[in-house]
Amino acid sequence: MARSWPSVTVTAALFAILVSAPTAHGAFPGRNGFITYVHSSYSSDEEGLGPTTSELSLMAGPLLGGDRYTLRSCRRIDDLPQDSACADSVGSPAYSSDGQLLVVDAGKQLAILDSDGSDFRLLPPQTADDGEPVWSPDGKRIAFTGVPSGQTSPDVYVLNVAKGTSRRLTTTGGRSPAWSSRNRIAYVTRYSSVIGRPPRGQLAIVKPNGSGRRRLTRQGGLAPTWSPHATKIAFVRRGYLYVMDA
Repeated sequence: MARSWPSVTVTAALFAILVSAPTAHGAFPGRNGFITYVHSSYSSDEEGLGPTTSELSLMAGPLLGGDRYTLRSCRRIDDLPQDSACADSVGSPAYSSDGQLLVVDAGKQLAILDSDGSDFRLLPPQTADDGEPVWSPDGKRIAFTGVPSGQTSPDVYVLNVAKGTSRRLTTTGGRSPAWSSRNRIAYVTRYSSVIGRPPRGQLAIVKPNGSGRRRLTRQGGLAPTWSPHATKIAFVRRGYLYVMDA
């Protein structure tokens, strides 16, 4: 049985934690106790005559307040890149379980960097558009979404980081993978988004080898997140936060 809370309360709580992060895509910490998130800003003069400046930054800092640190930043003036980091994106950051590494959506492929922002390195592309990465508990694999050649909707894959090879886990669509400490991957299936309406989907679960796939919800579910011991899943349904046994 799932219990629910209004998502506006959750949003307010996260806003209080991430005071300087109007743009989200965040990851809860590994053992370093930090969260990481993407922050964007935009500025121009009141009359609109001067240059416009925008900045997209990958930030990190302690969960419960304290200093925030810029790991990577791209500044543009009148849409012209001013930094070498502008060559790649930094969406959907996720810490490894030991907090030493980050994986990000770098545009059409994934990238890994050290937790201090150094040693940024692109991973070999696996599909036409790799995204939404999340680490396995042992830090050797990454679950992600990828768009197969000739298709438009993503599926869930698992990448062996050392070998640079991946396994496709779903064939009927998959988004928002979340890898549990007990080696199960929750994800969103049957996803749909119509202009003017909130997105919809169902939660499902699969093992990293592609077996044991089954649906968890019948009345909708988005954005799954595991509890630390992998006994429960938090998710969003029609604007409310729910928790279900897993």
